[in-house]
Amino acid sequence: MTYASTKLGKWDFNFFRLLGPGLGNLLFPWARMVAASKKNGWRMLWPTWPQLKIGSIIRGEQDKRFYSDLFRNPGYYVDGTHKAWIRLRQQKFEESVSNSERVAMGKGLVVFQGMEGLFSPILEQRDLIHGSLIEMTRPEHLAGLSHDFSGAMTIHLRMGDFRPTSDSMLRSGAFNVRLPLPWIKDVIAYTRAELGSSLDVFLFSDGTDRDLRDLLQIPGVQRLNFGSALSDMLAMSCSRLMVVASTFSMWSAYLGNVPSIYYPGQMRMSLSDDRDAEIEYEAGLGMPMKFMQRINAGYMG
Repeated sequence: MTYASTKLGKWDFNFFRLLGPGLGNLLFPWARMVAASKKNGWRMLWPTWPQLKIGSIIRGEQDKRFYSDLFRNPGYYVDGTHKAWIRLRQQKFEESVSNSERVAMGKGLVVFQGMEGLFSPILEQRDLIHGSLIEMTRPEHLAGLSHDFSGAMTIHLRMGDFRPTSDSMLRSGAFNVRLPLPWIKDVIAYTRAELGSSLDVFLFSDGTDRDLRDLLQIPGVQRLNFGSALSDMLAMSCSRLMVVASTFSMWSAYLGNVPSIYYPGQMRMSLSDDRDAEIEYEAGLGMPMKFMQRINAGYMG
């Protein structure tokens, strides 16, 4: 039997981890494992989702990002002491090792880690990954899927551990940086001018109301929070249109095939089946006609 597992952090103690990246980054090795295991008939080990993070505690963030209550084993992952035994006893292979090399060396445990390639390895498995994610999500984190986003734009604005930076750094594709509020205000104004002033705008953010007051003062802009990072990710995947700010919100765009707006230099790859449904927006210059036609065709306001 060949097994597959994820390595989500340096210090993995089988039942919990110390430190580790955010949910969006953690999902990459899990998704590659799911896709490869489906293709090759491998048995998967249940990922060590729970993690202890200090930074979120120090910053007093509402979501501590421990990830201990997000998922449940649907029943086909190996878990518990059996998982620990396999990790201890089986010969380990990196995911880059070819099947022929692995077979020659003997069956064992294929380990998936990191986020190299982002969504490229799983672009063609959108339905599989979406279904697998929903299947293992605890019911209390599915509430956002029932919210009506049919005529709404959602905006994800990461604050917390994301630092403010210069326009040149953003345009160079820097990771883990904040989107500037004036640019977001321009996006809201332009899309409302094109789609109608009644366009609902829902804001998802780990920032405080004070941090976001320039946006919340705009009529019709309101915050939403469904109780966890996973709930919010799934909710945003139902958007008619969204502003993407990080790999976290890229997951929403990927899962829901959502038309998306990026800051110039921040669209790292195409996620949509429709190349006209993704743009980098230059403030004050308007949006491409094909993009607006795509949005107008689906807008129900």
